[in-house]
Amino acid sequence: MLSSPFVNRTSCIHFFDGKSTCLPPLGTPIYYTDNPSLLPWMSDHILAVTSPVIAYWSLSLFFHFLDVSGWRWLENYRIHESKEVKARNRCSRADVVLAVILQQAIQTALALYWISADETSSKADHAGKMHQIGRRLVLVFQWVLGPKWAEAALDLRGADMTYFIYWWGIPIVQFVFAMFVHFSSLCLRPAMTILRLGSSLTLGNISFTAPCI
Repeated sequence: MLSSPFVNRTSCIHFFDGKSTCLPPLGTPIYYTDNPSLLPWMSDHILAVTSPVIAYWSLSLFFHFLDVSGWRWLENYRIHESKEVKARNRCSRADVVLAVILQQAIQTALALYWISADETSSKADHAGKMHQIGRRLVLVFQWVLGPKWAEAALDLRGADMTYFIYWWGIPIVQFVFAMFVHFSSLCLRPAMTILRLGSSLTLGNISFTAPCI
């Protein structure tokens, strides 16, 4: 693994030679590893299945410990539920634990079935994919700046832009989009519930607050 992503720039006279892009030897970002698994003693397949369960119970037990600790200084940070909320909350801790165990058992079974455990799959062709991005950059720059100015700009920063788009730009966009989809689904669930109720009931003057707000 190279310490710097921008080395041996002199090995490429031009970023694009008319047929293909020329990228100097590039390093990989700090978050990347070419190891077959994140942990040497556990496959990524098993780690992906067990991590949500371990994280859930670790955090749940931690907050449960704080809840029953009796430390007075925590009272300033406790959310005090109204009498109406307490009256509606008829589930005991045992009911919640059993429901969570059932949900996690189904989740784990489906994950073991659907998530591939194939550890012999070929590694991603990072260089090939960056060259594809580089060729798309050439088309965009030639359309915006014209062939002459596009060549000068890409010779100067083409490798840097290709590296950033592949290793940082695309993952950031994917992560933000996943967050948008997740929180949008949280906002849509209450609205769909109201629509279903409205088809069979007269709701009257009901105030409703979505959990995404």
